[in-house]
Amino acid sequence: MRNDHPMNELTDELLESLLRQAGPRPVAPQDIAARVRSGVEAHWEATVADRRRRRLGQLTVAVAASLALAFLTLLKLPPATGPSPALTVSVVRAAGEVMVDGAPLVTDTRLKPGSRLVTGAGRVALRWGAELSLRLDEETTVVRVDDETVHLRSGQLYVDSGNGSDALTIRTKHGRVSHVGTQYLVLAREDRMNALVRSGRISVSLGQAMVFADKGETLEIVTGAETNRGTVEADSERWTWARQIAPPFDADGRTLAQFLDWVARESGLRLRFGSGEARAIASRSTLRGSVTLEPMEALPIVLETSDLRATVTEGTILVDKR
Repeated sequence: MRNDHPMNELTDELLESLLRQAGPRPVAPQDIAARVRSGVEAHWEATVADRRRRRLGQLTVAVAASLALAFLTLLKLPPATGPSPALTVSVVRAAGEVMVDGAPLVTDTRLKPGSRLVTGAGRVALRWGAELSLRLDEETTVVRVDDETVHLRSGQLYVDSGNGSDALTIRTKHGRVSHVGTQYLVLAREDRMNALVRSGRISVSLGQAMVFADKGETLEIVTGAETNRGTVEADSERWTWARQIAPPFDADGRTLAQFLDWVARESGLRLRFGSGEARAIASRSTLRGSVTLEPMEALPIVLETSDLRATVTEGTILVDKR
């Protein structure tokens, strides 16, 4: 039969004619069909199993890579840190009867949060953190609450913030006292609280109200309300006990001028030099050792070793050449 149609131009009519001429496809014997079906199924199962193994392998590699990445990430994490250590509060000087948590005070005692310090016929000076100096008068009870709070239950507490900016709040029954770079004293009694400012400024929280006092001012608080304001001189006798229990001055390697500044700060007196030469001598003179005497007692003794002398008049320490 002649085919007038090229192979790439087969029509539906031609295909139908060819299929009629070929006739029906013979049916495969059952045993051959079964073997073919079994082979096809086995091949299909093997193919599926192989695909599963490949996917599982890829998943395993991916999981292993993720675990390795997580492990490396953990290694790069900063080390775990516990709670910050409590600020150090230590005893630097004590005189007379002083108890801490019911036991006699010993040298270099450190006060933990919650520690209770009681002075009977004694006084004590504390170093609170890096800069603050706290001093307790006789018959005074305080409790260290935390790094920035002390509870003054009764008695007198003197604070000198030095040149630092460490925060401190003194809590009393009648109000809370905070400072802004200052020297001040808080007296707590059952029925009232008094605050005296030697230098700088303090704030007193009275519930919802806030009052302030500056250098040379005093406040009296009765039952949570401000009642009286007054004045106090920096060299008043009200500060005498605090000067007497002042921490020792570490003079080793420091200048005579620094010692004179310390005496003036602790005494509340102004420091003045009679001449430029006297100031120069104080600035270049180096001291050794430690000064454990009260500042005003130590002043003439230390100056004995120099070419300088001091006189105290009208609230001023005048230093000049001999």
